[in-house]
Amino acid sequence: MQKKYFEKQFELAEAVKQPMFLHMRAAGENLCEIMTRNLHRFPGGVTHSFTDSTEDRDRLPCFEKMFIGVNGCSLKTNENLEVLRGIPVERLMIETNSPYCDIINTHAGS
Repeated sequence: MQKKYFEKQFELAEAVKQPMFLHMRAAGENLCEIMTRNLHRFPGGVTHSFTDSTEDRDRLPCFEKMFIGVNGCSLKTNENLEVLRGIPVERLMIETNSPYCDIINTHAGS
């Protein structure tokens, strides 16, 4: 059901000509598959609070109007930091997402 309605969001985004703000969690393959089918309707967007894998990170820049958003939640582990280092700077968006995803002293990125 989630995939079905995610696909419908492309119709809405195209109709209102607004970017999509996507919260992707362990769904990179599904997201990219659905985006590929709907690329002609994709007005642009951001994967918010990115904490996914190197493979998912590397899939996203192939979508010309896709940006990768990072915040404190994206900096929690050393593995996260390694993934973030590979984001092309021209596709990077820094998010505050305050107060929920602040950078705190226990994070690897602090």
